Amino acid sequence: MALLHFAKYVLLSFLGLSTNLQLDPPTNLTALCSTGEVYSECQGHCGRNCCNIKEPPSCATDICVPACVCAEGLVRGPDGACVPESTCADPTTETTSAWKCCFFIICHNTCAVMSKGKDTGRCVNGECECIPKRKIP
Repeated sequence: MALLHFAKYVLLSFLGLSTNLQLDPPTNLTALCSTGEVYSECQGHCGRNCCNIKEPPSCATDICVPACVCAEGLVRGPDGACVPESTCADPTTETTSAWKCCFFIICHNTCAVMSKGKDTGRCVNGECECIPKRKIP
């Protein structure tokens, strides 16, 4: 059960969403981090990914969100794993339609969590959009 709560917390933190989840005790969480990740007491909301590596880092210093984050030199790739920055496709030059800055599974799961299962998510023009399940064609 603790792992499920931690996974939910990491997902919400990665997306910059707030959560009231309290991890008790917050020790030995590094063991829960995946390959290429390190545990951070405060930088969980500052996730860098393949879509924002060209933007200046934006991390509020008055917020502290504990989570597993990508180690130095790595960013979140489209599948959620930490990858070297050099392996990210350049959205300004990539010609394949597979390149999206909206990752469906993250968008879908975020919308489902925020709405307690009533909504789902879809990617529209590279942005995540939450829609009620009853309105899906």
